[in-house]
Amino acid sequence: MVRFDGVTSRATPLLAVPTITAPLDGGTVAAAGFTVQFTLPSGSAYATIDLSSPGANTLSWTVVVPPDATSFTFVQLPQEATSPLIAGRTYTMALTAFRIDEGDVLLQQDQYRELTTHWYAIGAGERGVRALSRRSIQITAN
Repeated sequence: MVRFDGVTSRATPLLAVPTITAPLDGGTVAAAGFTVQFTLPSGSAYATIDLSSPGANTLSWTVVVPPDATSFTFVQLPQEATSPLIAGRTYTMALTAFRIDEGDVLLQQDQYRELTTHWYAIGAGERGVRALSRRSIQITAN
């Protein structure tokens, strides 16, 4: 029989939930573009803002923002591009904060730049993400 005395596991602390101050949950936003105002929890390395509207013609838009950002503006895209903002559609907007606890990204002077430079080449696990938290709201474009 093997006996383990004093064995403890390292607990991973939770990441506080981000806040969205504008637009309001259930609110209306301009289909021509709108600004999201938010606060990320301390310790965040980056965040994503996901805007999605399910249905037969699913619409989605994802952006990555740095940890010191407090707002992001969804703009009207050029006519050549299909706009994910359509008047009359209801969207779920999710703000997700990510904390990195280990890995090569922690060794970089500008972690956000390192992340976004290689965004599609490395997954969340390879980025060293060990905690995330999310706030979601519903909005309607007019």
